[in-house]
Amino acid sequence: MKSSPHPIEQEELMAYFDGQLPRDRATVVAAHLEQCEDCRAATADFHAVSKKLAKWQVEPAPARLAERVNTLLDKAASEAKKGVLGTLTPPRPLVPRWVWGLAGAVVVFLFIAAISIPNLLRSRISSERAVVSPYLLESAGAGASSQIRDQDVKSVMVPPTGPMIIRTASLTLVAKDFDQARTAIETIVLRHQGHCAQLTVRGRADTGRTLTATFRVPAEQLDPVLAELRTVGPVEEESQGGEEVTQQYVDLRARLSNARNTEQRLIEILRQRTGKVPDILAVEQEIARVREGIERMDAQLKNLENQVRLASLQVRLREEYKLPLALAQTSTVTRLRNAVVEGYHSLVESVVGLVEFLLSYGPVLLFWGLILYFPVRFAWRRLRAPRTGS
Repeated sequence: MKSSPHPIEQEELMAYFDGQLPRDRATVVAAHLEQCEDCRAATADFHAVSKKLAKWQVEPAPARLAERVNTLLDKAASEAKKGVLGTLTPPRPLVPRWVWGLAGAVVVFLFIAAISIPNLLRSRISSERAVVSPYLLESAGAGASSQIRDQDVKSVMVPPTGPMIIRTASLTLVAKDFDQARTAIETIVLRHQGHCAQLTVRGRADTGRTLTATFRVPAEQLDPVLAELRTVGPVEEESQGGEEVTQQYVDLRARLSNARNTEQRLIEILRQRTGKVPDILAVEQEIARVREGIERMDAQLKNLENQVRLASLQVRLREEYKLPLALAQTSTVTRLRNAVVEGYHSLVESVVGLVEFLLSYGPVLLFWGLILYFPVRFAWRRLRAPRTGS
């Protein structure tokens, strides 16, 4: 028989709950209950089972059974008066004895299960906590790790089955028909459940145009998309890359789980604390700080998942443009008129520029001119004056 690690047996707990223990022993049990959480939980289980048994009531007998019993009793009384009471046979019970025995066994089993199941669940939770990631236990601390709940254990990150890779690719194409090539590229991306993140077109229709676009396509569709894009036109440049973020993903999930556990413990402290207002405000500020970190890590986690799920594809399309040999000649009159207009614009711009310069720097030049005028004039006169005795 397995010995209990507590000095109080479950039979004594039941007797204490029923009020059948002696006074001195009851005092010892009460002092132990204040210190032992497991014994308090077992007492609470006994209390719950007692409430359920108190609510259980025996159903009244069926009306047919009562009528039959009354009939038999009346018959037995009439026959007793006639002296034939000894010949009366007992009635056959409606419910066999084995049914009552089975019902009693079920009640006993339910009572034992109500006592044993909470202990088994606590043992299972303890075993699950023992296999929690050491990173989680080290971050939470020895005292806090014992308070991790079942839902927190379930939220611990399970490593992914395969590597998580962020795939990127770039492709440069040349096409004679720019519009047709652009339509083909967009059709290929849409057919493979991709979308356009950014697109830029430079140049006019009468010159060589270029298209620069960034597409996001499912990672598993990147290779088929590249294979189809190569058929749009000649490939000038192609590159592919991949960055594995499995460890970063796992670490981020572990940090997120730790932060959620910390937030839960702070909320419990806030619910139980009835101290001073500054202490309560300090706990609330800490909860807000932890919540901000949780939201930031959650956003980073979703961003990583999105980058792994959708590969980034950069496409550059260049139009193969040939300059025509014959250029339209401009008439002489038009060229002279354009020269006159350009000269007039240059004259106006130069005059306006000079006026702006004088308005902007005229006061400064006038100020320094007045200051430097007399020293320069004095020095000039000294230099021009004839030397005495020469």
